Amino acid sequence: MLHHQFLWYKTLIHLFRMIQNNLKFKELPESVMIFGCGYIGTALAKVLLGNGVRVGALTRNQSQAELLRSLGAKEVLQCDLHDANWPNYLQLPYQSAVNCVSSAGGGLLGYRQSYVDGQKVILDWANTQKLNNFIYTSSTSVYPQGGGVVVTEQMSTQDCS
Repeated sequence: MLHHQFLWYKTLIHLFRMIQNNLKFKELPESVMIFGCGYIGTALAKVLLGNGVRVGALTRNQSQAELLRSLGAKEVLQCDLHDANWPNYLQLPYQSAVNCVSSAGGGLLGYRQSYVDGQKVILDWANTQKLNNFIYTSSTSVYPQGGGVVVTEQMSTQDCS
């Protein structure tokens, strides 16, 4: 299982390189549910949709939800991840899931709702699916770099809040 997860991590890196280079990919799952369709999640959705993958998406943002629908995402939920009712609105099965959620704001409570409570709801939903892959992207918001550059754990966090 760990080897399989590493391969998907490498696949995710390739996907982000594809975003930058507008390339096509050969081996992708038939369906992916993306949680948190902000900067990273929406970019991933565009690549997946462009390669014929059925995409579902969850976002808090109304304009992102509208964009995802216009791009062809099959199921788009606009809600908070920590709301335990959102799984009731998904009707299609998914082979893979990607958690790209960022903090909901609001200090420690927002972090808890996004990263702890939200993850629990995702895992409860995942237990109802036959997922081959689950990817957690974490957050790059602790790093000061911006503008779409690749951020690694080795980069400096100086000058960060």
